[in-house]
Amino acid sequence: VIQDAAAFTAFERYVLPGLRGADPAVMDRIAADYALDALPEELHPEPFTAPALHLFGRQDDVVGYENGLALRDHYPRGSFVVLDGAGHNVHLEQPGITAALIRDWLARIDR
Repeated sequence: VIQDAAAFTAFERYVLPGLRGADPAVMDRIAADYALDALPEELHPEPFTAPALHLFGRQDDVVGYENGLALRDHYPRGSFVVLDGAGHNVHLEQPGITAALIRDWLARIDR
């Protein structure tokens, strides 16, 4: 979504090495059995009461955000954040906000 020098540099540094180094045979095996049989929230219907962070990019064309938001009642201590101007690589496209949200989540865990 954000196509600037900083996002590209982060992609080159953090994502591209993994893509280049991935074993195609292993990736094919993972892809063949990628879907879960059931959602974890269905398998464990009791609310997850620990602090949680759910971060979505509004323009994510891979997973979207509405399905994640629909699970908010399962996470009574969850923070649900949808960032505009971010896609599937929200951590690369909005690193400052992502870092602040992760610091907040870690602080809530420590309390």
